[in-house]
Amino acid sequence: MSYSSCKLTTYSLLFLLLFGIAACQDAPKTIPGVTGQVVLGREMLMSDKASRIVVLAYETKHYDETTKYLKEDATPLAKTTISELSSPPYPFSLDVTQTGVKVFLMAFVDQDASGGDAPTSQDVYGFYPADPANDTPILLSGYRLENIEVTAGEIYKKPALSVDVSLATNITLENAAKKIIFGVWKTKDINTEMQPMAQRLPVLQQEITDLSKARWKFEVPPGDASDEVIPFAYLDQDNDGTFSKGDAYAVWSDKPINLSQVFEETISLTIKLVYEP
Repeated sequence: MSYSSCKLTTYSLLFLLLFGIAACQDAPKTIPGVTGQVVLGREMLMSDKASRIVVLAYETKHYDETTKYLKEDATPLAKTTISELSSPPYPFSLDVTQTGVKVFLMAFVDQDASGGDAPTSQDVYGFYPADPANDTPILLSGYRLENIEVTAGEIYKKPALSVDVSLATNITLENAAKKIIFGVWKTKDINTEMQPMAQRLPVLQQEITDLSKARWKFEVPPGDASDEVIPFAYLDQDNDGTFSKGDAYAVWSDKPINLSQVFEETISLTIKLVYEP
């Protein structure tokens, strides 16, 4: 082989190598995220005023298994909006920047065009997976997850009661303290000292394990007309999972609240009493 042909071959290989590198650099990159569609559940209708469908991704820690809804401090990792509502199903493409986390999706129909990133009264919503607390979540990776179907089959109802809970300055967290427990008890299950009776279960109970804040908010969903309740919150100082000696607490001392009606004002409970049986 002559010197000129070797030189030509070398240049050809160099050209192909550089061209290949450039082609790889110019190739479209897969954007992590989720692609799928939203469908309405049975008997769910879209109102004439409906302006959009919102799809959001939340970390699994933001789902409240007790209320079957988002926790109060839930912040979405990503969001996309569907504005073309002429015919179902409603396709969406959700891009994410954070990977390596487990998430669930929530989709809701903005029935009254009120705006915002959360359902309001009468909006239709749903989750994927359907039960974020127990079903396998979505693991966000460098690849795009496709063909996900979110069914919006629930009607959002405004909470019957919103409660702000705070810790008084006279209460010191014990080393064992890990959580604040909030619940609403039926009046017949509260004793004359305004404390829950032993072995009586609340209508609803929620836990907060992040004790670094100064205030916590709880929401109570609507209930039956017979559910006249008294809100009660306590700091589980010994982390035994029960209301026991030494725990600090607060109780609603006004008239009982009927969960079949919306209590418009947020009530406040300040944990400042110590249980000494």
